[in-house]
Amino acid sequence: MSSLYLDTPVESRVSQVGIGLEALGYLLAIDREGKSKRVAKDMTYTDRFTLVAGPLDEVLPFDTATWAEEFANAYNAVKHVNRDLPDVIDMLNLWRESTLVFRVWAAAELGVDMKVLAQRVEADHQIHPFVRQ
Repeated sequence: MSSLYLDTPVESRVSQVGIGLEALGYLLAIDREGKSKRVAKDMTYTDRFTLVAGPLDEVLPFDTATWAEEFANAYNAVKHVNRDLPDVIDMLNLWRESTLVFRVWAAAELGVDMKVLAQRVEADHQIHPFVRQ
């Protein structure tokens, strides 16, 4: 997280948030879903990301199932040289949405009421997409 305020390439940002969300999804699969470590390890990134974001679907300003699939594809593209990277603007927006997913998840875990959380998300600067000018 030391690169949070540095001018870090978007690929590094996607990689960092992907590592965290991947691990969080793994832990949720074990702790909340009752899956064995082996089964959790074999889950797709899309499935792990869905475990994190799915319960927040009514709060987040985007479809979490679509986000989970698109972010998994971008994360895999960053990790594997044989995959095509998404457009830079698309990756920036996936990174932006991913950090919002984590922040909203953490707030929900701390007990913030979902109605209050929805109001706060509406005012959050990370709901505004990056656009090419």
